Amino acid sequence: MIPIRALLAGDLPSWKASSTSVDQLVAFCNKQEIAALVYHRIATTENDWPSDVRDRLAEAVRLEAARELIRVREITAAVDALAASGVHAILLKGAALAYTVYPFPACRPRSDTDLIVREQDLNSVRSVFAARGYSTTPHCSELFHQFEVAKTDPLGVTHAFDVHWSISAQPAFAKVLTYERMRVGSQRVTALGINAYAPSMRDSLLLACVHPVMHHKNEERLLWMYDIHLLGSFLSSDDWEAFVAAASAKNVAAVCAHSLRRARTLLGTAISGHVIEALESVTGDERSAKYLLPNRRWHHEVVASVRDLPGWRARVRLLCGVLFPPVSYMRGAYRTKDTAFGVLMLPILYLHRNLFGAWKVLAGKK
Repeated sequence: MIPIRALLAGDLPSWKASSTSVDQLVAFCNKQEIAALVYHRIATTENDWPSDVRDRLAEAVRLEAARELIRVREITAAVDALAASGVHAILLKGAALAYTVYPFPACRPRSDTDLIVREQDLNSVRSVFAARGYSTTPHCSELFHQFEVAKTDPLGVTHAFDVHWSISAQPAFAKVLTYERMRVGSQRVTALGINAYAPSMRDSLLLACVHPVMHHKNEERLLWMYDIHLLGSFLSSDDWEAFVAAASAKNVAAVCAHSLRRARTLLGTAISGHVIEALESVTGDERSAKYLLPNRRWHHEVVASVRDLPGWRARVRLLCGVLFPPVSYMRGAYRTKDTAFGVLMLPILYLHRNLFGAWKVLAGKK
């Protein structure tokens, strides 16, 4: 059995007392994306762990560190270019946490760089990234309130930015943290240049608590739990009081209590009992709490979104977006061109998409 809490947050256990094999440990660390974190703990404490463990984990660390050296230059340049065009982006999630709470950036692996901007700045954002050689990936931005741009540099490293103008397309979560709210309390990320900002620790924790629930059907990834663990260690008693007040006001108290309790159970996160009790004592109709129910699937998310939207016009617009996404998305998803033949194929592609999607829902695969 792999001692998760001891590996990441407690005293490193003796290898001789562990029943874990080297292969099991390395496979677990790679799957959970914590190889760099575990290597950092081994390398900075006295222990009896075999050199084979260190060497094999070091391979993943060196690769991630090399990738980060290239990525940090691109992130800095992109954020500077956005600022020069009048767009003040705020880094979110992995990229923000890597440079604010983790011991070193390579300890927080990620596949892209998330940032949030004002909706009125989207055209400028697209122009900036296009000028830097980025292409937009096939994605229904109208539905998800975000779009992704990506490019591969001359060294073969892929850079991807996920640009948001809302933290969620789910109405129950969309206003939990707005760009304006995060901008007011933002902190500068000096390692990424003078134009790089991240949310405050309190706002970052609020986002870390709701993110797995609102977008990933309450999936429990160890790395995400460690995000919460680290952020919690930076909050003062006043910050915790403000956090509880914000979670209550935004109707996500139950979700935050769940995430904090899981972090404390898995990692021994130092969270005062009265914080969780205060969150769990919040009464009222929290629409977000239903996202904690087990076995939620895609159609549950759609139904919840339709019910939570204000007015039938918004609901019809959402359903039309689900059934008939923009032509640009369909062309990208099916890799068709803007030709006469491509236009003729569109009705068939929409039919295929909806029939195949319906089958996946009925078969329990979506």
